[in-house]
Amino acid sequence: MNLSSQTISEIAKVLLQKDPELNRKKDASGNTPLHYAAAYDDLEMVTCILDKDEDVVTYKLNKDGHSPLHVAAGCGGVDIVKALVERCPGCVMLKDNKRRNPLHIAVEAGRRNVVEHILKDSQFGGLMSDRDCDGNTPLHLATIKGDHCMALLLVSMMPNMGINPVNNEGLTPHDILYPKRKTRIDSLIRRIILRCLGGEVGPIQYAFIRAGGMHGPRLCHLTNILKRSSGGKSCDKEDGRDDRIKGSTNSLLVMATLIIAVTFTAIITMPGGFESDTKPANSYGGTAVLTKRASFQAFVILDTLAFIFAFIAAGRLIWTSAWKGLELKINMLQNVNLMHAALMAMTLAFGTGAYSVLTRHCPWLGIVTLIGGSIIAYIPSVNLLLLMPCYYEKKKKITRALDWARNQSKLKKKRVVL
Repeated sequence: MNLSSQTISEIAKVLLQKDPELNRKKDASGNTPLHYAAAYDDLEMVTCILDKDEDVVTYKLNKDGHSPLHVAAGCGGVDIVKALVERCPGCVMLKDNKRRNPLHIAVEAGRRNVVEHILKDSQFGGLMSDRDCDGNTPLHLATIKGDHCMALLLVSMMPNMGINPVNNEGLTPHDILYPKRKTRIDSLIRRIILRCLGGEVGPIQYAFIRAGGMHGPRLCHLTNILKRSSGGKSCDKEDGRDDRIKGSTNSLLVMATLIIAVTFTAIITMPGGFESDTKPANSYGGTAVLTKRASFQAFVILDTLAFIFAFIAAGRLIWTSAWKGLELKINMLQNVNLMHAALMAMTLAFGTGAYSVLTRHCPWLGIVTLIGGSIIAYIPSVNLLLLMPCYYEKKKKITRALDWARNQSKLKKKRVVL
């Protein structure tokens, strides 16, 4: 039997009238009814419980030290968070057994809506700089978790906050971001955040102080050791990477040119030849002989796609010298994907073209050729199809991060002028 939330709240009111102590009773995990109402994001039930005993139940902690506000923050219940803080502002300062406040919990759970509300509400002032038992601030937790969007949110919402707190391991958020590298796109997002924090990453010096973002004593000590071991020499690794990437464009440009030439030649010569235009009775002179075959039509489509992809990639590669830094890396990844697509289309065009010519007199040879071309095209296509969703999802993150970084740099310039 399904009960509406209104019916359930009415039942709860009746139970609380008969036994007001139900509000304060805990289960084996130490959770009170208010903990469960917050976990299920039931605002009506939370209001019903608070109406009976708001001063006590809001401060009840479970065995993990979590208050109902911690639970609401971890479950993403913004309305519950608002209701609890409105009734009992003091619960904001409660900490769990790991000395984590509600902002720590929301950041660790990835609840961006709750984090945005906490950062905008003045009642939560001071939570940003709180440290847990490991010395980690919410910004530390975001970088440890690898939640780059959350780290950007914390930095953007609190531009004047202290961004260089050191945890018990002697690491700042800047330190945590740099060493971890997973994929090329992840490293790009990390560099954006580092630059927003004021750092420029190099191979020997981990960060040059620009706008306040710097490393803690642990990595600074390691940096000094590296400097001494290298004789005090330093180099700009980012510029070196850009030069290597630009150097690889020549190979890609040659490959794109070859694909353009091959596909252009194939579309002119046409498998199977052309209708003869020497016969007076023939009104189709100059047209392809195999035009009506489905395999030939597939050949023409695939060959055209390969030509288009390669042509676009070649045009973009010509402008590589105008790019640098993050834009260079993003555009080069796009060019590589275009070349993958062109190679796949050209390989499939080869198979369908050979099949359309051979299938009439030697069907088995045409089938073998078609299967062979499909197998060759399968390998890059799987990689491309698997990477494309992840690539475009993270490309959006990079674009948002770049826009935010540009806006921050403009604001800094305006402040300097003023």
